[in-house]
Amino acid sequence: MDRDTVLDLKNNYVFKVKVLPSFFDRYGETLNFLTSSKVLNYTAKNLLYEILKQEGQGIKRKLILEAKILLLIQNLLDTSQSLSSKTREMAMPISETQVQKAIQFIQVNLDKKLSVSNIANEIGTNQMYLKRSFKAYTGITIYQFIQKYRMDLAIQLIKHKKHTLSEVATKIGFSSLSSFSQAFRNYHGVNPSQFLVES
Repeated sequence: MDRDTVLDLKNNYVFKVKVLPSFFDRYGETLNFLTSSKVLNYTAKNLLYEILKQEGQGIKRKLILEAKILLLIQNLLDTSQSLSSKTREMAMPISETQVQKAIQFIQVNLDKKLSVSNIANEIGTNQMYLKRSFKAYTGITIYQFIQKYRMDLAIQLIKHKKHTLSEVATKIGFSSLSSFSQAFRNYHGVNPSQFLVES
């Protein structure tokens, strides 16, 4: 990170993100953005975790960090657009607690066939309410969340090298190695076998 981008971790629960106005000079525009303390959605939390855990060094690390920081700023800007509680209530017809239950259900049942219908049934709501609230809370759709969670977990399992690729595929909910390999390649840009060799 450079002098224009500072991420300070105060403790496990509180942090401060400070972006100086000069960071946006390269875009030829000014940005007025002010937020107070608030609960972050899943996407913002995930980006912060990735920023804090980013490995590597030199220019490559700096570019990756800057890209993730820009995504975090975009997420904060997007979620700050709901200025009234009425707007937020309309965007989230079910509670954040129910959305969290949906996320936990997905994480625990990742090796099973997941659908919006069975997730909605599990938390006691309808599909439309679940889809709308999930997107408002996490910043992504249920399908995108499941895909991202599966692909991130696949990376972790492959890196640990304790399971075969077929076992990894089964653990994250794929019925065959070929379908897993195709999904992995579409998401990460390489085959899981190539990633295994390179990791």
